[in-house]
Amino acid sequence: MSLQFSSQNKQYPTLQVIDNVLNQILGQEATQIIYKYLESTYHIQKHEIIEKLDSFNCALKEYLGAGATIIEKVIMQA
Repeated sequence: MSLQFSSQNKQYPTLQVIDNVLNQILGQEATQIIYKYLESTYHIQKHEIIEKLDSFNCALKEYLGAGATIIEKVIMQA
């Protein structure tokens, strides 16, 4: 079962938490690549991630496959 980021969640992750988790798990270079992917494919800039969590979630799953679930869990636990 995959955790979902949505407007129905009572607790929203902050951009800093998302950034820290991505850097911790993937490293700085891979995190920057993901941010570029978000911008080019989903037209989501880094500062818009919180406003567009559903799209961010879809992008992670599309780019990372099953690995996105691990990142989602760590973000929601942070």
